[in-house]
Amino acid sequence: MCWSVSQLRTIDGIAWTTGIIAVMVAAPLQAAIVQISEVKVNPTAAGVEIVLVLANGGELEVLPSQDGTSWIAEIPDAQLAEDFEQLDVAAGIAQVSVQSLDNGSIRVTVVGENAPLVGTVDSQGRSLILQVSPSEDAVADSDPLRIVVTGGTTGSDYFVPRANTATRTDTPLLDIPQAVQVIPEQVLDDQQVSDLVEAFANVSGVVADNGEGAGAEFSLRGFQGARVLRNGFNLAGGDSLSSILTLPEVANLERIEVLKGPSSILYGEIQPGGVINLVTKRPTAEPIYNFELQAGSRSFFRPQLDISDQLTPDLRYRLNFLVERDNGFRGFDQEIAREFVAPVVTWDISDRTDLTVDLEYFTDERPLDTGLLAIGDSVIDVPEDRVVGELDDLVERSFFSTGYELNHRFSDNWSVRNAFRYSSQNYDSNSFFPLAFDEATGLVARLNSATDWYQDYAGVQTDLVGKFATGSIDHTLLFGVDYNRSRSDIVAGIDPPVPTNFAPLNIFDPVYGFATRRSFDEFLAIARAQDVNTSRFGIVLQDQITVSDALKLVVGIRYDNVSQDVTNGQSLFDATGRSVSQNLDDFTPRIGLVYQPIPELAIYGSYSRSFVPNTVTDLAGDLLEPEEGEGYEIGVKTELWDQRLI
Repeated sequence: MCWSVSQLRTIDGIAWTTGIIAVMVAAPLQAAIVQISEVKVNPTAAGVEIVLVLANGGELEVLPSQDGTSWIAEIPDAQLAEDFEQLDVAAGIAQVSVQSLDNGSIRVTVVGENAPLVGTVDSQGRSLILQVSPSEDAVADSDPLRIVVTGGTTGSDYFVPRANTATRTDTPLLDIPQAVQVIPEQVLDDQQVSDLVEAFANVSGVVADNGEGAGAEFSLRGFQGARVLRNGFNLAGGDSLSSILTLPEVANLERIEVLKGPSSILYGEIQPGGVINLVTKRPTAEPIYNFELQAGSRSFFRPQLDISDQLTPDLRYRLNFLVERDNGFRGFDQEIAREFVAPVVTWDISDRTDLTVDLEYFTDERPLDTGLLAIGDSVIDVPEDRVVGELDDLVERSFFSTGYELNHRFSDNWSVRNAFRYSSQNYDSNSFFPLAFDEATGLVARLNSATDWYQDYAGVQTDLVGKFATGSIDHTLLFGVDYNRSRSDIVAGIDPPVPTNFAPLNIFDPVYGFATRRSFDEFLAIARAQDVNTSRFGIVLQDQITVSDALKLVVGIRYDNVSQDVTNGQSLFDATGRSVSQNLDDFTPRIGLVYQPIPELAIYGSYSRSFVPNTVTDLAGDLLEPEEGEGYEIGVKTELWDQRLI
């Protein structure tokens, strides 16, 4: 169940909404046209099977009728890539034809040789299947039978009943023995969410650990550093600074999935609190042409474009683009400038194979804000828009990511997924940060510092998923292999903390612009210099067991091997530079049980473990042992409210 919340901020005693003007420009509202990319005709023992391959799923309405020895099915709101005709199809079947009509529908005609025909309609995956056979007893029905075939999942714009993050398979939320919350795209759109902090107001247990624009660092169930994934891959490789310095975009998100509890079995290095997965938008079969403009207080201005269409019946694209400008909430003009672009292309290689290739790039420039000062157990009594640093303190970020996802379905029950992701990012800052405060004089001692951080990441995942039965028990088996490596380099320059280098500021009566700012190469000392090279290899085996409609079991185990090389350079606080290496192995299991006394209610219990290597060294210069966590969880979840209060 989701609640729509409007955010209020107080500035100078006046409550302002985060100003919103939304303009949606789209194609005229009409029934979505479903694309039929291919027609297959297969003779059967009883007659003929006609397979209509849907380019991207969808909803179809089939209107069958009879005319003598012919069986006819009209399908409204459908488009055929190419008309089809075949003669002498099978015993008793003289002809099969599929053709487009002028009214935006298609007609399937099956001509019998000597007897009337009967037909049935079914769906499998992205295919509509018509089974037609001769029958001496067939009688034309005066009222056409209306059959609806849906290519997507059930639910609504505000309720997503299935998720992939918790099992790496498409699984109903009620069948997962852990707490999972999903924020769908419609909620993000209706709330006009412009950053992750706003989005997580919809999720219990998630708290932003940094201030506005400071990075994607979140606590989940009280554990800091919750891993943020993008389509199942680590957003920034996974070193200790990644979440602090990364600032992901939300403009191209289809939904956000939050899995709570230890989950290293699926993704390796995950904190005990859980994992956050950002699922991005994919190309659609029906055209989308959306333009949105957000504007409001603080000179906030954010135009955004989202378009999707077909290039050919087998090739679709989607493009998200935005520009953001904002003066920030401090009482000075400190411009925030952000640009983002994300093209995606999907190619339906065949009815069983598809390939998606995507790219993301953004740049972000904004003031580096260290927040206000605290005296004792309270914040200093100054206006909340006061700046403690300098007005031209700046942080610049850039992020690039690209990759592909290849899916192949061997059959209706067995499939394989292979995905690759590469990303790189830069973080550069130069600021004055507070070091000490004299309450009597109101003077803040500040030091000038700068940070130069670079990281790149490359990872590959392969998942084999199979569905089978042993007697009356159904299984969904996952065998996954993944490998990734990341490299990060950070150098932080600083002036030594001596009185001659302090840049004092009277916090009660500030005067800015007199402090001497150094370029990165002019700093007198290095506060931190560290290179981290990490490679990770993992194997996961998981079985989702359906004992009955009411009783379900999830069991699995993962093996991880992690190799780390950490080089700490000489710095102001560590005069001895050193290099250390570490190679770790670990097994992380999971077991969970779900009992559903009624279909809409699930009672569950689970046990799982987590595993996170460290890049921090002890006094002897050795890397600390990895953090390990284990979780025991019992709970109850229901979809009764989600389906009735939306």
